Amino acid sequence: MPYASPIPFCNITTDITGFDRTIHETNTWLRDISEILGDPRPNIAYHALRGTLFALRDRLPPVEVFDLSAQLPVLIRGLGEAFSKGIRSTPGALFQ
Repeated sequence: MPYASPIPFCNITTDITGFDRTIHETNTWLRDISEILGDPRPNIAYHALRGTLFALRDRLPPVEVFDLSAQLPVLIRGLGEAFSKGIRSTPGALFQ
């Protein structure tokens, strides 16, 4: 069973390559955001990232939201399953 360390940005391994990669990528993003914010708490970085993604989602055309989402690490892409769920679009708008 993987060790769940209480230390922020710890290296948790699952022995599943895909999971380990996305955990590492997500931790890297959160660590970078923490440095930019000047706050070492990962939950603050998470909330800043989540808020930014939701603001982008609400302002970009649906096609661009899906393009952006495809470039994000899996864990970041799935923030609350809501990044691309809240897209307001008319039928067929994605194909215009």
